[in-house]
This record gives sequence, C-alpha cells and structure tokens, in this order.
Amino acid sequence: MKKKPLVSVIMPCYNAVKFIGEAIESILLQSLPDLELIIIDDGSTDSTAEVVERINEERIRYVRFDKNKGNYFARNRGLDLATGRYVAMADADDIAYMDRLKIQFEHMEAHPEVMVLGGQCDVVDEEGSYIGELRRPLAYDEIRVALLQNNFVHQPTLMFRRELVEKGYCYDESFPCSGDYDFVYRISRFFRIVNLDKVIVKYRRHPRQLSTAKRDLQHQYADRVRECQLVDFGMVFSGRELEIHQKLAKGNYLDNKELWTAERWINSLLEHNMDNDIYDRKCFYEFCQRLSAAAVRKNHLGK
Repeated sequence: MKKKPLVSVIMPCYNAVKFIGEAIESILLQSLPDLELIIIDDGSTDSTAEVVERINEERIRYVRFDKNKGNYFARNRGLDLATGRYVAMADADDIAYMDRLKIQFEHMEAHPEVMVLGGQCDVVDEEGSYIGELRRPLAYDEIRVALLQNNFVHQPTLMFRRELVEKGYCYDESFPCSGDYDFVYRISRFFRIVNLDKVIVKYRRHPRQLSTAKRDLQHQYADRVRECQLVDFGMVFSGRELEIHQKLAKGNYLDNKELWTAERWINSLLEHNMDNDIYDRKCFYEFCQRLSAAAVRKNHLGK
C-alpha cells in the first residue's frame, strides 16, 4: 500500500500554459519533498495538458475535465482526492519559494491549535519581476476582525489540516468569485487561523487572472460574505447602513451626508461589540478607527 504524503498540494488550472510549468516546478523542488501535487485542469482549451503530461513525476496526480466547471468545483475535486496530513493550495500562475511547505509544516506540527496557516507574498508581474509585496495580519484576533473588510489570508499561501475536510469544510460552488474569502471566514468562526510573518510565495499579477478579469463580480460576491458576517455578528441594519458598510470596507468615496451616516454606523458597531465581546476589543476598535480615517481622508480629497 502506497504511503500517504505529509502534504497534498492542490493546483487548479485553466488555460495556464504560460505559467504552469514554473508553478509545478516550484512545488516539485520544495525542501519538504514528501508531497503529492494534485493538478485539476478545469477544461483548458490551450496546451496546458501537454505541459503537464510532459513532466515525468510520480508525485503528480493529474485530473482533466472535459469542460470548464469553475474554480471552486475544481478545488473541491482536489479536496476529495487529497490524502495528505495537510492540504496546501497553489495557483497555476504563482511560484512557491523552496521552503514554503517545510516552514508551514513545521509551524503546524509545533502549534496543534492552528487549523489554517497563511503567509506573506512578494508580488511579481507577468514576466516574474518584483513589483511589491502583500502584507497580511498575523494573529488570529487581528485576522478575524480584518475579515470584516476582506480576505486577509491569501489563497496561494493557504495550508490547513485535512481534518477540516473530514468535518465537511469545502468551497461553496455557488460563488464564481470570492469563494476563498467565504471559505476562510466560515472556518475562522470556529477554528484558529494565523499568518506567518514570512514571505513564502511569489504572487503574480497579470491581466488574465480572475481577480483582474472579473473584478466587479468579485466585489459583488465579497459583499455577500461581508453581509453574512454582519448577520453572524448579530447586527440589525437597514439597506442604507449595509450600503455604507460595504463602501467603508472597499474604501469607496463617501460624500458629506454618507460620512455622517458612516459615523453613526461605526459607533453602533463599536457599541454592539462592547456589549457582546464577539471580537477582541482592541483589534476591533483599531479596525473601526482605520475605516473612519480612510473615509474622512477620501472625503477631504473629494474623490
């Protein structure tokens, strides 16, 4: 009987011929070699399959769909196939640093209370040149609060215990976008999530990626996650208050009248948390301060 790997890496792909070879290589050359790489080809119509099939590596498991079924359907198929003690996500256009899995595996082994682990990212352009970095909050209490605004556990850095899959956690396939945000939020309600203070992935920005091509749709479904969090938080709100909350979270411009409504809304959030202690008080207060300051600054700039 074949020995189960320590880590199952899931890499969905769709028409990724330009980048997938480098992405695969970055996983196969990991300093933690005890892994399986599950590549789910979501109905590619380019030469992605040829690139994958040319790689002679027994640790690769390649599944190809006849037609495109969606990113989160593909990820869930990968979860069904994963046999490792841990599951790690990887994107077909990103590059994992050589010690990524080793660093995450050792942290998870040393901290059994942590169920999900992310990390920091360097940002590179289409040609792989460095253009910046993505910094994410580290501690669980900070992340829980930050999730009220957006997903601050970056998908291509994600590692979690397979126990979560056994508990029924998977991606909601009704989300065409922002399903990773929903996935992380649902787990964060009951389990500890942290981010390492280490850069472990090169995250590639390019015009064809989902977050660029479908930005409006992404915002729409992120709004759905934010609204769900307010309901779970126990807030009662009007349609106008929800609209203001979404604008605050996205950093949109607020006119003077909206700014006044936003001030009352933020005060009501603070009061509700003071009464119910759902979020760490210090983290929540600082979060509300940041939203307020950003709204006032944009209002004064007039844009």
